[in-house]
Amino acid sequence: MGIVYDDQCKYDEAVRMYEKSLKIQLSALGDNHPSIAITYGNMGNVYRNKGKYDDAISFYERAATISVDSHLQNHPNLATIYDNIAICYDKQNRYGDAAVMRQKSADIRRCLQQVDTINQTSTNDIYRSQGINNNSI
Repeated sequence: MGIVYDDQCKYDEAVRMYEKSLKIQLSALGDNHPSIAITYGNMGNVYRNKGKYDDAISFYERAATISVDSHLQNHPNLATIYDNIAICYDKQNRYGDAAVMRQKSADIRRCLQQVDTINQTSTNDIYRSQGINNNSI
């Protein structure tokens, strides 16, 4: 429901829904579960949309910390969190800080692209070993 309210620019209602969700998640999953990071990220989005960039950054940083602590430091969600922090920094005219966050995001995305390339190469090798031309599939 939080996303729906956020999309409708009903930011206070969105925050209330995310707070309810967060309370349930924390009691069920503990405070360091990746799902908690997603909720914090969504709350950051609401605050960013409200123009409350410091609050948004605070929620994004919590989400980033959980992601890193959960060994998801090369996950696309973390790259998105860094991009969102960069947007907030841009809005605050903190361009140097924004550049640092964008670089962190780019590093993750580059790493993921290399993994995709390795996976594709492995797949091609498997097809080749079976006498199949992967380009014709």
